Amino acid sequence: MTYRKLPSNQPFCQGRNSPFRCHNNECVYDIRYGDLSQPTTPRTKGVASFETFHIPVDSSHTRMINDMIFGCSNDNSDTGFENSQISRILGLSRRPDGLTSQLAKRGITQNRFSYCIVPFHDELKRPSILRFRDNIPRPVENLRSTPFLNIDRNHYYVELLDISVGL
Repeated sequence: MTYRKLPSNQPFCQGRNSPFRCHNNECVYDIRYGDLSQPTTPRTKGVASFETFHIPVDSSHTRMINDMIFGCSNDNSDTGFENSQISRILGLSRRPDGLTSQLAKRGITQNRFSYCIVPFHDELKRPSILRFRDNIPRPVENLRSTPFLNIDRNHYYVELLDISVGL
């Protein structure tokens, strides 16, 4: 078993901009998501932890990555799941503790990932798909990509010139 709690003296558990803090010699988090101006927003609390991840590097191979940081949740509310039953979080933010940042630092992703999220109440029960680097299918011809704006180190921003909504 490779799971272990992140020590409270670990750099990720230090600093005022970190979502983690030291409490009773553990590195803990209390994270809220979404529109914080609303009375109820998804919230998760737990212990920052290390684990070995097996990450697909192409369509037929995986790579074992030791000491990946993730959140092991033990108190969740307003998640949209029945009884708020989720057991962990996996951040895709640009923060150093985000999954994509950790993998890029280890030369796995080259900061390339693709995440296809299935609707929450999808009747087909299809899996959401997270892909990295060369495992991302090549786009169709004439597809354009939009670079991220570097506004802050935590979030992804793109410049929006126009939007159309059709039914």
